[in-house]
Amino acid sequence: MTHVPTKIAGAASASKLLPSAPDMKTVTTKAWLRRDERGQGLAEYAIAIGVITVAVIVAVQLVGARIVPLWNSAAANIQSAAG
Repeated sequence: MTHVPTKIAGAASASKLLPSAPDMKTVTTKAWLRRDERGQGLAEYAIAIGVITVAVIVAVQLVGARIVPLWNSAAANIQSAAG
């Protein structure tokens, strides 16, 4: 019969090589979260709304300076026409 050593000099113990029960739960939870796509659509819509909002703010800032004089001119014309 051959004798198999239970411990090899300089090698890590088996308890250090294999994850314990809480570590296995963490590993399976992380794997489950990577596969879970329930919040993905919501996140994509949130990003799209953010990009659209920034685009609208930039457009208003750029065009707003040109629109204000036109708006004031139209208001003055309406007031003078009303009497």
